Amino acid sequence: MRIGEIAKIVDIPINSVRYYINMGLLVPQSKNKQYIFDEADLNDLQLILKLKALRFSLNDIHKILSLSRVSNLSDRGDIEDYLRFFLEQKDHLMQERNELDKAIQGIGKEIDDIKNAIDNHSLKTGVPLSMLNKIYCPHCQKQLNLKDAYIENQYVLSGEFLCDCGYSAKIKEGILCTKGGYISTYDYPDLERSFVKSVPAPFVSNLQKSYNWLMEQLAAAKPAGKVVMEDHMNAYAFSYRHIQQMDHSANYILADKYFEIIKMYKERIDRLNLNLNILYIADATFELPLKNGCVDIFIDFFSSNEYNFFNHHYLLDTMDRYFHKDTNILGTYFYFKPGSQSMKQAMLDYPESWDKNFDHPSFKKHFISEERYNSVDEEPIGYITDSGNSLAFSFHKPGEEMHLHSYNWLKK
Repeated sequence: MRIGEIAKIVDIPINSVRYYINMGLLVPQSKNKQYIFDEADLNDLQLILKLKALRFSLNDIHKILSLSRVSNLSDRGDIEDYLRFFLEQKDHLMQERNELDKAIQGIGKEIDDIKNAIDNHSLKTGVPLSMLNKIYCPHCQKQLNLKDAYIENQYVLSGEFLCDCGYSAKIKEGILCTKGGYISTYDYPDLERSFVKSVPAPFVSNLQKSYNWLMEQLAAAKPAGKVVMEDHMNAYAFSYRHIQQMDHSANYILADKYFEIIKMYKERIDRLNLNLNILYIADATFELPLKNGCVDIFIDFFSSNEYNFFNHHYLLDTMDRYFHKDTNILGTYFYFKPGSQSMKQAMLDYPESWDKNFDHPSFKKHFISEERYNSVDEEPIGYITDSGNSLAFSFHKPGEEMHLHSYNWLKK
């Protein structure tokens, strides 16, 4: 028989037959560089497939074939050795079955827990009553008056904030909403999280390094009782990713220009039933209805980069009025080397983009060299050369280094 014939008899690919030959499981004769198979070879191949079906390893199958070849299984001792293979395999499979049963039970419990979490009633939150003293008119810096409020527990779920100067802001579904809205035809609320999907594993590893460093810095800043704020959550949402591990006694302000994004993250956080003091703000005006100097810790995870796609000045300068002396800025800045093709492509993809975006030396010079902030600690996280199919970095040219640099700055 030729190799094609024997493969057809047992219904396996020819490559599998060749593999067994290379492994030494099959030892056919060879003539003129072609293998010739006899009945003994067919019997060996059928035994190999039988033992594979019984979940023997190829290594054990080789041992069984070797025992058969050297002994012909005619002696009682050889037969007992042959039997021992099957007894040991049975014990192994029984142990494996027990482990599989435990794994199946564990998976079943996880499925039940997940279903229960989905079915459980989410905590309904809104503007925390404890944070009303932080809500001020952005124009005249007077505390806003609350009108037509609907309150449950310690949260304002709906109502309106008014100022004598004419400024107003509404509470919609527990979210403080200003008159801001869409800012550019090149931007949209990424409800499908396409900005962060399809990110390669090395990129995710660098993100995690940055997360770990920032969480250490956040803990060192002693956030208990302080106001911790994050803005620009459309591309990345650091606080949502870590809210369960963050200090539950802190007061949080989570903001984005899109109501839809804030609503999405609010619903997700509410499902965690954490009962935190979180003020959600939907605002694109950057005239936030907040008391000047009320933010103790500001989280800037890619926020400065996202801001500079549509603005020709730095986000931290815009937010400066809400900071005070000793406000901590904890951030991660993404950057390319000067003159990179990726930076040029970013300007083409986002025509409103600032040419200083992704320019780390300019970013640091503006705040540190010009003595606006003191650098408490900094960490070069590393770089990646491929952003995959992430829409957030569609302009990143494969092969060019995109660096992540994390920092802890203190406002002077």
